[in-house]
Amino acid sequence: FKIGGVGNIAGCLVTDGAMRRDELCKVIRDGVIVTADRKLSSLRRVKDEAKEVQVGTECGIRIEGFEDLKPGDQIVCYRVEEIKRKLD
Repeated sequence: FKIGGVGNIAGCLVTDGAMRRDELCKVIRDGVIVTADRKLSSLRRVKDEAKEVQVGTECGIRIEGFEDLKPGDQIVCYRVEEIKRKLD
């Protein structure tokens, strides 16, 4: 849905795992990645800002720099971690 002065907000239901505000996300539409490596600029549960939303919970999110959200889009959140290589 659209909020004046803010932009598009996606009303979501978390179907697996959890969504965390500090993670990156990608948008998948009809099996094709529309955008990737975007930050969540807002994650809200009801009207309160949230750091994390668990599976089975509804939330509203705003994706930084991406406004082309459509009904049926899948939003996948993920974290990129750097792991130092070890010499065996």
